[in-house]
Order: sequence, then structure tokens, then C-alpha cells
Amino acid sequence: QGYRCIKLDMGAFSFERSVSQWYLSLAREIATGLGQPRDFAETLLAQDERQPASRRFSRFLQEVLRLNDAPLIIFLDEVEGLLQMPRAVAADFLATLRSYVDDRDSTPLYRRLCFCLMGACTSAELIPGALRNPLDIAREIILTDFDWPSVQAGLLPLIAKKGPRSEAALARAYYWTQGHPSFTQRLCEQMCAPFDRELTVGTVDRLVRDIFIGPLVREQEDFLEIERRLCTGPSHRVRRRLALYQRLLRGDKVPTCRNNLVHRELHLSDLAQLVPGDPPYLAVRNPIVSSVFNASWVLRLQQRRALGLWLNGPSQLWAGCSRVDASVS
Repeated sequence: QGYRCIKLDMGAFSFERSVSQWYLSLAREIATGLGQPRDFAETLLAQDERQPASRRFSRFLQEVLRLNDAPLIIFLDEVEGLLQMPRAVAADFLATLRSYVDDRDSTPLYRRLCFCLMGACTSAELIPGALRNPLDIAREIILTDFDWPSVQAGLLPLIAKKGPRSEAALARAYYWTQGHPSFTQRLCEQMCAPFDRELTVGTVDRLVRDIFIGPLVREQEDFLEIERRLCTGPSHRVRRRLALYQRLLRGDKVPTCRNNLVHRELHLSDLAQLVPGDPPYLAVRNPIVSSVFNASWVLRLQQRRALGLWLNGPSQLWAGCSRVDASVS
């Protein structure tokens, strides 16, 4: 449609040396994506180094926009990578993005510039405690899971030769994943793999156990990320997330509140899904999630966190008193 598009993986831009170096890394990636010479970004950001790095980065973007009349969209993937940066730097960067919208009247070039932030976090997480959130002008785009007609139309042709019960097997796969994009694709990829027997519902159940519910699968990156997100943040919020998730495991349909941070966090953790209705409600994401992150797992996690908090209290008191371990002769 005539747009130039650049995707930046924000998780790859770790903040190691200085603010200037970090902005230079972003500028290099944008310049490379647009086919510019290697020194294009270095030359522009080296000009007037007395100016803040964010301002020099803005001047670089203006030059990029002058290269072509086509609008430019910069996709910032894994935007939660900003959470690993110094808070002041991340806040300044997001405020800089906001300024490109505010300055569209005085700098018409910015009318051809748009940013799309992609990731599993809320704006409140990116800018905690801010009196004025620079993302309050952003438009939220909620990505939905695959529905059954989409799965049927897109994936059934791939497995139709696996036997007369292929459609029933695909329906069983959808039961397990409920359209979760990553889970659905991983499971169907294995269903498409060559094997001797006919594809049946039982075959799908065995694949689910092998891929998702075996004794070691919780060490998979996807599941480790779910647990990390659930346990991130203040202890009182973690406890509220766990309590809410326990209700969902029991089958409670919890009416969702758009402004309830705990509801949003549980949804973003991948443990819960938003189910349309009147009113919309939260439910466990799918049977794979409820099998891996079951009531026993919740209990073990609660016990582990309780032990950690119990040990942490005396340790902090000891450190606060400037005590050290006694040497043993």
C-alpha cells in the first residue's frame, strides 16, 4: 500500500554503554533496513554532539523521511525490552515518540511517520508512576486468537491427506489450543509430519502430551515466560493474580474490567483469555494451560513464594543492621 516498514526488536538493543550508543544502534538498524550506507546513521548522529541523543535521533529521522515521500512505519517489537533499561532513558524515549505526534503541525515531515509498539505489557508498566503518560494518545490493537473457521480453512488442507478422520483430529487440536497462535501452529506442524499411522483424535492427544504436557515441558521458553510474567512485580499484585487464576481454574467466569490492572496482567501472561459476552469475562486460556499450570502448580508456587518472603524478611533485617556472617575458626 505504499508504506515503508521497518521492524526493530527492542529486546536486542540492550543498554550497555551510553544513551548515545543506544540511540545510534536504533538509527543503524533503521538505516540498514532502508538500504542506506553503513555510515549514514553515524554521520547524522555525530553532528552537534552537545545536543541530547534523543534530539539528534529526531534529526536523523527527519533526514530519513526526506529520502522518500512514502510514509514510514517503525514497528517496535518486544517493546517490553524497555523494562530492562534505566527508567529515565526509557521514559525519555517514549516521550520522544510522543513528540513526533505533537509536532506534526510545526514539523510536517512527522505526518509521514508512525510507530507501532508490539509486546506483552501495559503502558502503565512501561512508564510506572507517570503523571502524564506519553502513550495516552496511542490506539490499542488487541490481537485475537484464531477462530475455528480460520483454523479449518487454513490448516485442514495441509492435513487432509492424513486420513478420513483428519477434520475430527483438527477439531481436537483446536479444543486443546483454543486458537492460541503459537500452540496451534506447533501442534499442527507435528500433525503434518510423516508418520505411519492414520491421523486420529488419539494421535492428537498423544502429540499434546509429548509437546506440551510432559514432565519437562514447563522448562520450555513459552512456559517459563508465562511463569516469569505471573511472578513479576509487587508481592501483593502477584498474590492477587494467583487468587484470580485459582478462580478461573475452578471454572468461575469472572467479568472483566478494562481498567483492572490485575485482569490485564493475567491476560498478558497468557494464563487467561478474554471471552466475548455480555459482559465479557475472563477464562483459562485453554486446556493445555490448565493442564500445565494446574491447581498443584499454583499451590507449589504459593508455598515457594511464602518461603522466599519468610527468608527474605530476616535477611533484609540482618543487612539493615549492617551485620555480617561470623567467621568460624
